[in-house]
Amino acid sequence: KPYLPTVEGIVKITEGKKHQVKRMVRYAGARVIYLKRHTMATLSVDENLEKGSYRPLTSEELSALCDSAGYTLPKE
Repeated sequence: KPYLPTVEGIVKITEGKKHQVKRMVRYAGARVIYLKRHTMATLSVDENLEKGSYRPLTSEELSALCDSAGYTLPKE
C-alpha cells in the first residue's frame, strides 16, 4: 500500500452512505484511522455511555426522531 499522510479533522455531512467518509478521505489522499459519529438525525451521542453499551431513547428523543423522519407514533 502506498504511504498516506495522517491528518486530524472534522467532517460534517447531512446524509451519507456506509463508508462514505472513508472513501472521501481516501480520495483526498489521506486515510481514516479513527472515525466517530457524533450525531444521527436529531440524536447526539451520549458521552456517558461506555463503548458498546446503549440506553433506551427518552420519549422526547423518540418523538423528535419520528418527527424528523415524517413518522407519527401510534396513539396508546
